[in-house]
Amino acid sequence: MKTGFSKLSPCAITLLLSLPAIAWGDKPQVDVENVSVAGSFLTSRIDNNGDGQGSSWCTLRIKGGYQGSSMQQCVSEDVFEGFTDDCPGGLFVVTPPAKGTGMGVRTFPNAQDQVFLRLTERELCANEFGGIEGTDHGVIEGGTGQYEGATGSYSLNYTGQLLYGDETAIPPQLFGSILGSGTYIIERQ
Repeated sequence: MKTGFSKLSPCAITLLLSLPAIAWGDKPQVDVENVSVAGSFLTSRIDNNGDGQGSSWCTLRIKGGYQGSSMQQCVSEDVFEGFTDDCPGGLFVVTPPAKGTGMGVRTFPNAQDQVFLRLTERELCANEFGGIEGTDHGVIEGGTGQYEGATGSYSLNYTGQLLYGDETAIPPQLFGSILGSGTYIIERQ
């Protein structure tokens, strides 16, 4: 008994079998990760723009996402915008290239996979009691391991509390906590 398949040439059969690889092989995998974050920040004496406001260093533990948990370390230099009714402790922003800068590295459990982050926008509001509330937005600019060449974006919403500091130091030296949540959208091959 002959079937319709016996009439197909070997070349046609090879083409049909390779269609799934052609159709889906080059599409990037997109991971949408809704995460929670917790960690701390510490200001430094790094003041690249000479405004007297030092950069901040942060360390975050990230729970959730494609690999379950990760760590993120970042450095950013905010620009002080002044005191407002909503932000009596000061409003601090990052809007590169004119105002501030920020970079980060998110490292996953196997220590071979990292994502490189660039902060593109921040609005951080401080109150008169040492509390902070902020929003960060940024882009993903490559990485290592399975994230080599990755692209995408991230956003974080957080609150925090100043725990210790010396505001008379130049620039002021501060240490505090961060808690929040966010979304990472990572496109990888």
